[in-house]
Amino acid sequence: MTLALPVSFQAYCALWSMALGAALGVLYDAIRALRRRLPCRLFSFLADALFWAVAALSLFLLAFAVGEGKLRVFMALFCALGGALYFCLMSRGVLAVFAFFLDGSSRLDRKS
Repeated sequence: MTLALPVSFQAYCALWSMALGAALGVLYDAIRALRRRLPCRLFSFLADALFWAVAALSLFLLAFAVGEGKLRVFMALFCALGGALYFCLMSRGVLAVFAFFLDGSSRLDRKS
């Protein structure tokens, strides 16, 4: 029995993990944009709880779908790396898009 994983399998898992990290970053920015519009402590608490529940469930499902039922340490690290890259490279623009749509929807509510 060998404990080594093929490099192609590791790369496949790493790419999916990075994609999940970036997707969780987008979800966090969506929640952050809402939180800026609704500065309520209860909403912040519930939004954070929802985010972390989704993040934990997503990692669990990633382990089953991609990692052959095992969440390996490098998968969690690459997920964090994907999130970090998202926040460094794209977060500001995506947050601006969310803010634009939230501002537009609030203007529509005022007109009706």
